[in-house]
Amino acid sequence: MVFPKSVTAVEYSFNLSDPDSYKGYIEDLKPYDLEEQKNLTVCPDEVPFEQRSPIYVACQFFTVLLQACGGVDDSEFGYTRGKPCIHVKTNRVIELKP
Repeated sequence: MVFPKSVTAVEYSFNLSDPDSYKGYIEDLKPYDLEEQKNLTVCPDEVPFEQRSPIYVACQFFTVLLQACGGVDDSEFGYTRGKPCIHVKTNRVIELKP
């Protein structure tokens, strides 16, 4: 799944001079803000990728790991500069280790 969600499957368009054209894309990324994840488990570094118990937990994802695209230093995710960040969610890819 690709975030922010696009209008069509693989096309994104926005007008740099029209903040309303990309506002929705930025809003789609808000659930990944740490404040929104406060009810999720803080897992050790290796746990999100190596959970071995029969019960899996939802771990917090620290967006600071995404560096410039993490929303920490730029809450607009690059849209106001004309260099938007696109995140690809791969949690359903079996055995994927980033």
